[in-house]
Amino acid sequence: GGVRAELPSGTITRADVFSVMPFDNKVVVVPVTGQNVVEIIERMAGKYNGALVGGVEVTYNPTNGFITEITINGTKIDSSAIYDFATTDYVYYSYGIPQFEAVDKSEVRFTGILLRDAIERWLAAHSPVTPDVDNRWRNVEVDR
Repeated sequence: GGVRAELPSGTITRADVFSVMPFDNKVVVVPVTGQNVVEIIERMAGKYNGALVGGVEVTYNPTNGFITEITINGTKIDSSAIYDFATTDYVYYSYGIPQFEAVDKSEVRFTGILLRDAIERWLAAHSPVTPDVDNRWRNVEVDR
């Protein structure tokens, strides 16, 4: 992935953000079904033994590679509803994700926003930042 370092404690500088996200990846928003969200995250988790996710809470079984539950703000994802899936242009173009390739490009929003700029804006709006464990990713061993 694009994340190359951890943010330090204390004051976070632009240089710190660059060390975390040194690439010029831009934010892309792809409309996909809830079922596609599950499939995309399962694919990423299977390839990388987990996935960096935001905006969802995922319960994942690493033994069989399946998501056992996925929620957004505590509400179970609707497999037929359309969700905006934000990613980077690098992931969109380079990972060969069939669920992205199936979406008409006219429906994809290429924001032009550098991911590191979005990170900087978020940090500025939410400082001071106090990291905590939010359980958005849980590994469990269950039968499916």
